[in-house]
Amino acid sequence: MSVSDSDDSGSLNSMLHVRASELYPKKVLIETQESASIPSPFAPLSGESIEHISRVTEGVLAMSNYRVYFQRSGKDGKGDFNIPFGLIECVEIKELFHIYFQCKDARTYQ
Repeated sequence: MSVSDSDDSGSLNSMLHVRASELYPKKVLIETQESASIPSPFAPLSGESIEHISRVTEGVLAMSNYRVYFQRSGKDGKGDFNIPFGLIECVEIKELFHIYFQCKDARTYQ
């Protein structure tokens, strides 16, 4: 933008037409061979984008810019969890293969 453009009255109004999605663009998932074959386990919310997805021993673990989502391999849906980042108080890695999520509402996920 040049100096002469800043003097125009129209240039000040141009910022009023910027959408929030343009200010904060979604990150693109860097796909590996493994992540390309994994379908998204949940429907993203408006403004949400999946940043990491991988298979783990018991299912699929996905992380977006809003939440951590774990889906078990079984079709019953029991044991799936969906944790928004604002609810997480503490994350601990124990025994090399276990992640513990302690939430602000006193729930614990392993």
